Amino acid sequence: MITVAMLIILVTSLFLPKIIINNYKYSSPVISLVKEVDGNPSLYINGKKAPLLGLRTTSDPYEGEEKFFKVLRYIDLAAKYNYTFVEVTINWFTIDRSFREGIQIDRLPTPDEVKDMIDWSRLDFIFDYAAKKGVYIIVFFWYKLPPKWWFNIVKNYSAYLQTNQLGEKVLMMSFNNSLFLKYVKEVIKAIIERYRDHPAYLGFNLQFGYTNENNYPGEPQRKGEWFDYSEFAKRRFRTWLMRKYKSIDQLNKAWNTSYKNFDEVTPPMPLPPISDVEEMIKWINSPGDTRVSFYDWQMFRLEAKRSERIELFKFIKSIDPNHIVIGPASISLGLRYSNSLPIDFYDDESLKYVDIVHFCPGVVKPWTSIHKAGEYAFIKYFELKGKAVFIKWEGRRYITPYEVKPLKERALFAKRYGAGGVLWEGGVRDYPEFSEDQIKAFAEAYLSMPEGHVERAPVAIIVDPIMSVFDYRSGVGGLSKLSRLKMMDSALIMAILWDARLDFDLITVEDIIKNPEILNGYKLVIISNVFRVDDKFIDIVIKRTKGVILVQGRAALYDQLGKKNLTLLKRLLGINGSIVEINISNYNWSFLDCKNSCTFKNELYYVPIFNYSEEGYRILATVTSNQNIAVVGCKKNICFWFGGMGVYYFDRNCKSKIISFLKNLLQQTISW
Repeated sequence: MITVAMLIILVTSLFLPKIIINNYKYSSPVISLVKEVDGNPSLYINGKKAPLLGLRTTSDPYEGEEKFFKVLRYIDLAAKYNYTFVEVTINWFTIDRSFREGIQIDRLPTPDEVKDMIDWSRLDFIFDYAAKKGVYIIVFFWYKLPPKWWFNIVKNYSAYLQTNQLGEKVLMMSFNNSLFLKYVKEVIKAIIERYRDHPAYLGFNLQFGYTNENNYPGEPQRKGEWFDYSEFAKRRFRTWLMRKYKSIDQLNKAWNTSYKNFDEVTPPMPLPPISDVEEMIKWINSPGDTRVSFYDWQMFRLEAKRSERIELFKFIKSIDPNHIVIGPASISLGLRYSNSLPIDFYDDESLKYVDIVHFCPGVVKPWTSIHKAGEYAFIKYFELKGKAVFIKWEGRRYITPYEVKPLKERALFAKRYGAGGVLWEGGVRDYPEFSEDQIKAFAEAYLSMPEGHVERAPVAIIVDPIMSVFDYRSGVGGLSKLSRLKMMDSALIMAILWDARLDFDLITVEDIIKNPEILNGYKLVIISNVFRVDDKFIDIVIKRTKGVILVQGRAALYDQLGKKNLTLLKRLLGINGSIVEINISNYNWSFLDCKNSCTFKNELYYVPIFNYSEEGYRILATVTSNQNIAVVGCKKNICFWFGGMGVYYFDRNCKSKIISFLKNLLQQTISW
């Protein structure tokens, strides 16, 4: 409800100059940065450490008075409960004067002219209001939807909108549209140059991706949909292919196609869901989609997303090196949502220009070890790279406005590991807004304890996020629970380690290739379901790992293009003789020392076999119906675990045995 006082403030603001510093609690420009002190990357404002604690609005202040005053209310709440900042959502579509004022133009403005099209009035007032309240503002800028005039003037604009395999478009521009990005940069530049000397300006958060999660459109909002099949993306893909293959004959040879020229080439369509049990089992044990065309398309999608991300973050940092730059990273560390998110984490090139990363889980109930392990892994992955981290918590409808304990728990969790916390207004889909009691409880809990930090662990789990884009086919009906089984298997290993109180780090294949020394010092390195590898990766793991290497699940069985190559597994396991794979499934297996107390049932992974004794392996677990087939074995500092591991998380006895096995490996007490 808009009060008389609010109306007076609003009317008065129309006559204020752009920046007023009288009566500001903050009255001079600030320098914000992230600095690592006492082992933790932390936020510093004007040389003083500040809590990485904030609120984020959903309400767009340009979409009406109610939403404008909602933003002011969040500033009030931040001031009242000692939050450091409010991230204010600003959308290019609505901040342009064509939205509120209805201004129409009959020509495409130059990129330099777009700053004159911006309606600064409400944003000016928000900054001034925040400075008086002693609250910092972070601009949370949504850039992917251009103003009205873009759609009226740009010819064939729909050819540049992200498009799924069915031809359906979403209101998000395709990546790497150079003309569009020229305009985007000018708008970003105009915002930063207007406010970087304002005493309330703390930094810039670039909304990147369809849902601000470093993503293409797709899962979970648009289930089963793949992007981008726009005409613009197709043209860029063809150019990319010409650079790679040089001639259409070379492309046809690689793709097993018969195109006459590159103009005929289109991105491949995804394979359909699976309804047959036997086909599902074969898919689980396969390297996923083995079409070279599909591989090329995924590499192109990765490059398209990365290059735009790097270009924009680099630009932001270049025009304002004195304030923090914030960006999103993929949720679940890329192990879910195969069509939209898991192409990569942040590569090191992007991280050069980003000070703080975040992701966006919900305040779920119950808050299980599975959730905590994933959130911890996210925090740790980026903090060990020297980046500050905050979790933007989202409300969920089964947490009532009167429940404050879940908020306190999240605040203490983040602070314990040196991370920050941001509460989101919600209002999208069915995500509710947090109550004032919850906002108060979160801040009080966060500010009540000293900041902790993370350290390198004795255990490393090696994953490769891009694996999931090849392993994307879902099961139909009862088979849905088997969808992306290998990725779930790897993710749940983190939960097992969490329950065992065994600290762990997550490392990507890309990290290892770029920095082999990262493996130094680990006592146990788990290679979990990294089913596509190359010789370079194998060489580094063998040479650099001084502790125990555990090869788990469907690891090291295929080359990068998905062609079966058991030589890779032979090299990793240190095997000289022959190795073959037997296609058994739905079998039971058990450890030789606990047959009666723990049986791993209904195993679906195929089993590689070789002459164990000649290769020096001690067998620890075998297939129940055939003890000549080993599932787990070890020699010196190498072990194999060909069965699932994380998928047995919900079997108490099996989980207990897994924990015992891992602890023994760490203590190196197994006498092979």
